[in-house]
Amino acid sequence: MTSPDTGGVAKTMQVLAATRTDLAFEAVLAGLREPDDTAMLHAVRALLEWGREEGLLEVIRAYAAMPAAVQQEVSRREGRLRKVLRQALQARDPNTRQNVLDIVAGADQTEDLPYLIPAMLDAHPTVARKAAQVFESRVASFAARRRRVLEAIPGGAKANAGVLTEASLDIQREEKGVLAAAQAAVEAGHVHRQAAVLLAALDLEEGGYRVVWGAMKSAHACTRFLSATLSEADDRRVGAFLFYAMFESHERFPEALRALVAGNRGPATAAGFAEALARRPLAAVVEACKRWQEIPWWPMVERLALTAPADFLALNLGVARGALDGAAQASHLRALLATSHLEVVNAVLASLDELNTPAAAEAIAGAFDSQSEAVQTLATSRVAASKIANRHELLARQLNSPFREVRRAAAQGLTAGKKEKYLAAFEQLDERTREAAGKAIARIDESFVEQLTDDLSAVDETRRLKALKVIAAIGKEKDIERQVLELMRDPSKLVRSYAVNMLAAFGGVEAMKALIAALNDPDRRVKSNAIEAFEALGNPKVIDLLLPFLRHDDNRVRTTAAKALWTLGRRDVGPMLVAMLDDPDEKLRLSTVWALSEIEMDGREALLRRARDQDQSEKVRAKAAEVLAAK
Repeated sequence: MTSPDTGGVAKTMQVLAATRTDLAFEAVLAGLREPDDTAMLHAVRALLEWGREEGLLEVIRAYAAMPAAVQQEVSRREGRLRKVLRQALQARDPNTRQNVLDIVAGADQTEDLPYLIPAMLDAHPTVARKAAQVFESRVASFAARRRRVLEAIPGGAKANAGVLTEASLDIQREEKGVLAAAQAAVEAGHVHRQAAVLLAALDLEEGGYRVVWGAMKSAHACTRFLSATLSEADDRRVGAFLFYAMFESHERFPEALRALVAGNRGPATAAGFAEALARRPLAAVVEACKRWQEIPWWPMVERLALTAPADFLALNLGVARGALDGAAQASHLRALLATSHLEVVNAVLASLDELNTPAAAEAIAGAFDSQSEAVQTLATSRVAASKIANRHELLARQLNSPFREVRRAAAQGLTAGKKEKYLAAFEQLDERTREAAGKAIARIDESFVEQLTDDLSAVDETRRLKALKVIAAIGKEKDIERQVLELMRDPSKLVRSYAVNMLAAFGGVEAMKALIAALNDPDRRVKSNAIEAFEALGNPKVIDLLLPFLRHDDNRVRTTAAKALWTLGRRDVGPMLVAMLDDPDEKLRLSTVWALSEIEMDGREALLRRARDQDQSEKVRAKAAEVLAAK
């Protein structure tokens, strides 16, 4: 409860304190026990001003029962209590000792740090733990202030070491005391065994690192405690210290730290190590790595590949290239493949490819297990272009990938060179080889048919025609129905004549319309092929469409129509074929021999023998002989 007469109470306490008598002292002490908050506040102020040790100790003893506002006043003026802090920390009552630590915790003064060290040895575990926690928080608060002051120096503290501000001078003076307290606390670690003290020292960065490093390398009694704490604490500060100890020191590297770096560190420690690593120039890190070749530091940061920024991974890549060798290099590079930064993945794969070792090949294959299609595609493309001994085996695995682009990259790698050779030799291959070789390539390389489909739009007539022939050879006509329908308007009669051959295989309405239109094509070859396509369909309903072509001017069209009509059941075309064989036109007779070779007509062999033996044309006689010999 707060009294409304604040001015009167304050005046009374000031008068009592000024008298400096025992009776007045007792009256002021009584104010500590007043239920009135204001009376208690002014009693505390009077006792702090008086400075009598017994009164100061009473303030400490009563601290826990004070209202928050009064406690804040005590902590704010904690300097007035400093002369009795050590005495209070030795009090029999653990509550009094606890009160001292609570007061110091609220004061945020580094001058109290030396008082906290013996408190860490307190027999009461709560008091000892509290002392360590307060020590850590005070040091952390100072470290934060120090960083703010140094960051405020134009261009940074390191760049302008000679630029001193009033604040930076104050920080420097204060830092000496903080480091001295940190050193004393660290070297007493084997007694108090408070891990917070070590972490507090590491908060001071390089100054604190030197304190801990000095204790570690001097085989001090606290070394075992420090090693155990560093091993158990998953903390960014530990990671930063390990980096300092390993990369900044040119002195003996203690076995304890060697084992610690080689161990499987937690994520926070690894992150602290990585942050420190990323702040150093590549050349300096590579040089340090070479100096400590026997210390496997890289596993500590490998897990960060999933979350680390690209510049950090690029630094690790540089280290792997410049400072590691053999299996260690391949192992570290493989770990970096876990990243989603594709530029890093590509650079790592290039480095592994340059290694060209079994370990490197295994590392590249490890990227095939990535959940990222982009990473798998990059890895597959890299293997396809590499000189790795088992590249074909690795690429074959990727043909079953769920990712289309990965399968494409694998297929292209497996068929590289083979596809080009097949296309170059296509015209010289027999029909059976064309089909078998082409189907094998298409089975491996999904992009083969796509490439051929793209060629159907090429400006070069030869490319369009070859693409049609290859697609037909491997039986993929139905994959390009839309393109074939478009090619029926191609300016090249050769392309149109070949495209019309595929229309019968489609069988749809659009294909039938295109076939009917092809009967009116100006080119005789297109007409003839369209007639043969109708013949292949085997539907007698088309007979009426074909009958007019029996009277066509072109011998090829006439004989093709006669052959088609015979196949579709019109036997009355037989006499017409006989008459054609006696026609004065040599080309018509030659075409008729061809037509007779394609159908089973009564008297056909007699007609062919007569043509062989009696025709005036050597060409006709030779063709008839060839047909008879084939039978």
